[in-house]
Amino acid sequence: MIIHDTERSSRIVAEATRVIELTRQIDAVIENARTLISDRHAATIELCRLSEADLGGTSPSLEPAAIDAAIAIIAEAGKNGIAAKSLSAEVTKATGIEVPSVVLESSLRPYLLAGDVSLRADLYRPGQGRINRRQGKTSPDVPTDREMALQVLRESPIPLGVAAIISAAERRFGERIPRTTLSPLLAKLRDIGGLVIHADGKWMAEKH
Repeated sequence: MIIHDTERSSRIVAEATRVIELTRQIDAVIENARTLISDRHAATIELCRLSEADLGGTSPSLEPAAIDAAIAIIAEAGKNGIAAKSLSAEVTKATGIEVPSVVLESSLRPYLLAGDVSLRADLYRPGQGRINRRQGKTSPDVPTDREMALQVLRESPIPLGVAAIISAAERRFGERIPRTTLSPLLAKLRDIGGLVIHADGKWMAEKH
């Protein structure tokens, strides 16, 4: 009986320690997300100032979850595209956030300017983001999107969302992976051999 109680006590301590550590990691991710949202807001304003884009006097107002959902839906639509009204409806359905077409277009303006997505004849399509970072580069040291994504995930102690992968790649390599390129790339890496794992909206890779 004493051994059983000791075992149980040890397990209680172990699980309590695990809960504390997971809570610490969650807090760190939340704080990082807040910082990234603030940085993206500032970068969006600067981008629009430099490109003299007219956002009607307002900055993008959709929540990050709605923007991420919109970009993922556009990527899935592929070259056939998706109508603006249909995109708004799909984003609302996926996130529960009411998304008027006008607000959606304003919120996606930085991604339109960056070429991540395109909008023609009221149809949203993926932009012409380069699949391979070496395209148009003279240096063989420039990594591909695949190499950057895998290295970022392997170096991360926690699973990462798409936005976090892009930010980490920019900090690590000084290269930006377009969202419309990254989402299909991650799905391919998952399907062709389990190089990455997708769970609870986050991505992870085996550590080498």
